[in-house]
Amino acid sequence: MKEYYSQHVKDYKRRMRMSGEVINKIADHEYSEVEKAAFAIVNRLNPTHFVTLQLKQQREIKAHNGWSVFVRGDDTIYCKAYRSFIRALSKKLTPQAKWQQHKLMIANMGVIEGGSHGKRNHLHLVLTKPHDVSEEAFRRAIYKLTYENSWLMDGKYRADIQQIGDAKAKINATFYSSKKGIARMLIA
Repeated sequence: MKEYYSQHVKDYKRRMRMSGEVINKIADHEYSEVEKAAFAIVNRLNPTHFVTLQLKQQREIKAHNGWSVFVRGDDTIYCKAYRSFIRALSKKLTPQAKWQQHKLMIANMGVIEGGSHGKRNHLHLVLTKPHDVSEEAFRRAIYKLTYENSWLMDGKYRADIQQIGDAKAKINATFYSSKKGIARMLIA
């Protein structure tokens, strides 16, 4: 992951020391829409993990009569795959009684990237791990769910999970995810 906006990271850390609210507007600096959105996401989610999931470019769908068709993935299909993955992950990490009553989703933001200039389609996720779940259980749940989702790749490179702890890493992960613009962001 590349580092972006190092001056903004310094401003962010300084503002965190100045007050309880994570981001305060500085009058002499004009932020772009992407930067404002990224700061708002960091404030709202307080992310703990940056996850990259590899998406299948196409998959075979078999009919009842034995025929099969290859279907190429597009943004609509990948958006549904993202939502089903987040729903399944939330269901797996939330106690059953709480899930049945409230259906609480884990804090998340995703971006579909790739598909042009020879890049594979992949999904960047910024997630907040629940406090009552261990790191190992969280990672295991993500890896297991990649096998269960039919549009996510199997194999060695199916998921890349990075833990983000400090303010600089949170901002870099969010800026990296939102580099293509606000229109590409997904929230389940």
